[in-house]
Parts: sequence; structure tokens; C-alpha cells
Amino acid sequence: MDEITQRTPCELQTAFKNLMFMVAHGTVMPTNPGDLYHGQEISAGYARVSVEEVSNDWKTLELDISGGDGERMLVEAIHVYIL
Repeated sequence: MDEITQRTPCELQTAFKNLMFMVAHGTVMPTNPGDLYHGQEISAGYARVSVEEVSNDWKTLELDISGGDGERMLVEAIHVYIL
């Protein structure tokens, strides 16, 4: 994530067993040390992503970190920032 210096289109992926699946499209935002997400420092290895479209088969995928308004599933995070 360190090389991201501007808003960049991205694919969100998840691992299942030894396979990777594309679950959504979005835009990743640059993150700097000390940046906050809803009052909490963004942990290393995470980036702020705006979800734009979720693949049908992955709408109920649970987020590692709930969204700022309590979003718990990927489909709930469309047009919101998640980590």
C-alpha cells in the first residue's frame, strides 16, 4: 500500500483455501502513518477503500473491520469507505 499516492481504482480480493477471488471493485485512497478511520488509527496492512460494486456471489462476505456506520457485510459497504 505504500506506493499508492493518489486515488486509484482497485479490485478487492479474498482468499478461500489456496485460491483468490475478486469480490468487488472500488477506489483505494493513500494512507499515511497516523491517519485515522472513524477516530481509530489505521492499522498497518490496511487501506481506506471506497466500494463501488460488489460481485453477486460475495455480497454477504463479512468485513474484517466493520464500517463506520456499522456495515458488517460487503454489500452494505457500497459507496462507503471501509478498511
